[in-house]
Parts: sequence; C-alpha cells; structure tokens
Amino acid sequence: MMERQYGKAPYYVAVIHGGPGAAGDLVPVARQLSKKFGVVEPRQTQRSVTGQLTEMKTQLDACDPPFVLLGHSWGAWLSLLFAKTYPELVRRVILVGCPPFTEAEAEAIMANRLSRLKTTDVQRVRALLDKENLTDEELSQFGALMERADTFERMKNAPDTVMADADIGTAVWQEARKMRVDGEWERILGAVKCPIAAVHGRQDPHPYRAVLRALEDSGVSFEMAVIDQCGHSPWKEAKKMSEFYKLLALYIPEK
Repeated sequence: MMERQYGKAPYYVAVIHGGPGAAGDLVPVARQLSKKFGVVEPRQTQRSVTGQLTEMKTQLDACDPPFVLLGHSWGAWLSLLFAKTYPELVRRVILVGCPPFTEAEAEAIMANRLSRLKTTDVQRVRALLDKENLTDEELSQFGALMERADTFERMKNAPDTVMADADIGTAVWQEARKMRVDGEWERILGAVKCPIAAVHGRQDPHPYRAVLRALEDSGVSFEMAVIDQCGHSPWKEAKKMSEFYKLLALYIPEK
C-alpha cells in the first residue's frame, strides 16, 4: 500500500493515521489541507513499530522535506518517533488527539468511553475486548463504537474512509503499549528537537491534561490548543471542524 498525494507539490505536509491499522482515517483532513498545501498520506502496513517507522521513511523519500508531520492518535506517537530518528527531515510535529504517555494516565480512557455508550453498545464492546484476536470486520465494528464514544457531536453523513487491519492493529499496539509501560514514548518525546503543536478536544477520553503534563515535563518547544465541546477526532465534529482547520492553518508554515 503506497502513500497518496493530494494537492500540488511541494508535498511536505504528511498526515499520519492512527489505529494502529486504521489506514485512510485522515483522508478528509488530507483533502481539506490540500486546498492550500501539498499533502502526502503514508499508509501503514508493517506489523511492528520499527517496521512502520522504516516504511514511513520510504514513503516520504519521494516527497519534499523538511516535513510537517500531522499525526492522529497512534500516528501522533509514530510522528514523534520519526522526528526523533530523522530530525533533519522534520520541521514541525502536530499532535492531534495524542494518547497519554504513561499507563497510569491512560487507565481511565476505556471507562470514560463506556460511560458514554448505551447498554447494548457496552455489551458489544466488552465482547470484542474479550476476544484474543479480532477480524478486520470486528476491528471496524470496534472502531465505530469507539468513535461513537469519542465524538462530542459527530457530523452527519461523515464518510467512512478507514480500511481496518486487525493484524496490524493487534501486533503494533501490543508493542507500543509495552513501550509506554517502559516509559519509552516519554523519552522519545523529550528527544524531539523541532517545535511541537498539540491540538486536543476537551471531551476526548484521552485526557488532554496528561498530554500537556508530558509536554511541559519534557522540555520541548511546544504550544497547545484545547478545543471545547470536541472529542478525539476534531475533523469529524459537526460544530468544531472549522475551528480545527483554522488552527491547522496557523500551525502549518509555508514552504
């Protein structure tokens, strides 16, 4: 699965999808940003953190560094790892809906999500969580349920652009979570040299205060915007989508 390009060269804004295993989720963002910037959308197919890092480097080699990396959720962590590993290639990192950097700060995420769902949806989520391995279809179902919990007011008729891959999601998340337990993601954050901008929904079950705490403790150069009445994926919010794109326009420098 190759990268996709939107707009006109130079292609220096890279949107890094989350999941892991949720390729295509940032297609609406890529299309919107391409009205002003050249955008590249790498697609993750490898089943390890290092594999995805190397794959991302390969896909971006044909584009126009230095890059502005916009990473959502898992993609925020992957963007930080890329910026640490290839500092000469990255001009800025934009974290959208970034996960917390410690297990203690992540403990309440699922409970917060389940509290927002009706009983039948909670039962379905628990059944999926009890399964050792999910199919691609089951991962799609799980993602849809999580999006229901993660979104404050979802826009109507929002296109579903995700191509879920359960094998990628399971393998990469197991490794990524262990890295969080070991404190590795916070060390990676502290080693990033370029400026960082964080955009976070106040109602995102992933606590924005945990991300702010990590940014402050790391000593990196950063700015953070918290969008009120907004969840995990701001571009899917009916009333906050335009505010999100206005912020991105401020954070993405001209080539």
